[in-house]
Amino acid sequence: MRGLWLRGNTWWLDAKFPERTRTRISLETSDPVEAMRKAQEIRKCPARFLDKEDASLVDLYLAHQERRGISRARIELSRMILKEVTKVAGGKIQDLSPVLAGRWWNGLLARIAPKSCKDYLGVANVFFKWCIDAGHVTASPVALIIPPKLRPTPRKVFLRPEEALRVLDTAEGEDLRFAIYCGLHCGLRRGEIIAARPHWFDLEKGLLHVQNEVDWLVKDRSNRTIPITTEFMGFLKIYGIRSPYMLRPDVAPKPTNRHWRYRTDFIKTYNGHMDRLGLGHVTFHDLRRTFASLHVSRGTPLYHVGKWLGDHPNVVESTYGHLLPNDARINDPWTQARAAV
Repeated sequence: MRGLWLRGNTWWLDAKFPERTRTRISLETSDPVEAMRKAQEIRKCPARFLDKEDASLVDLYLAHQERRGISRARIELSRMILKEVTKVAGGKIQDLSPVLAGRWWNGLLARIAPKSCKDYLGVANVFFKWCIDAGHVTASPVALIIPPKLRPTPRKVFLRPEEALRVLDTAEGEDLRFAIYCGLHCGLRRGEIIAARPHWFDLEKGLLHVQNEVDWLVKDRSNRTIPITTEFMGFLKIYGIRSPYMLRPDVAPKPTNRHWRYRTDFIKTYNGHMDRLGLGHVTFHDLRRTFASLHVSRGTPLYHVGKWLGDHPNVVESTYGHLLPNDARINDPWTQARAAV
């Protein structure tokens, strides 16, 4: 049949319909006979099929992303962004014009930070690229949008040892202390702490295994193991191994929840704690940076720190491995030179 073609193991229909551009439609079958039957149905009544397809274009894309192994948090973020774009387009995202896309972009710039605007635009770009590849549109309406140049980020923040101890020792509430221990003693990301399962913690061997789960993926998709410090071990024996999650196990996952990226969050409690200490400028991710910086300053090999963080040693050195400014080793060459005279 004309217009049928095999892509991988799946048959597709490439056809031109009235009042539409040329469209490529997946027939979702590897059987040529079944593909011919579906193609005949589509050609016989294209409006019914195309209207159904148009109404769920975002859902088709998100299902594609899920099959690719994209994390649920990222998929929900994409859903939120594309839902906003759909509203601008009048209910059908494929009807978005460059003019409407520009209006959406200007609205973003007026209400959120430039870096977040760039992230939103990235989601839209990937979505419309998929639409073009699948034959739903011929061109991307956001292709002409140029994001602003981002200024270099200020000097990275990290805590001095005495500050880190004060942050940990004065934390109120065992859940907040657990989160801070995970950040300062293990270098975990906020999403990893929220997703932590009981089987990640091997108290007998003193190891923390950050690993991919069926409904959650590590950022770089690679499992890693981190030794648990003696102090953190002592806290865990009191805190206990909780199920099904280590943090707030009483808060159940909500598959239908479209408003929050994470199952639960502790950032408001953390921010209040840091404000009381006069350290409101220190984000939770700065605890991960502090973990790396303190280890590098004490001579821990970059390879080890990188393995614990799940980053390449070069990333550790450039992004996290900031040395303490008052490093007495700056005097070593001159002290040795004076002693030799």
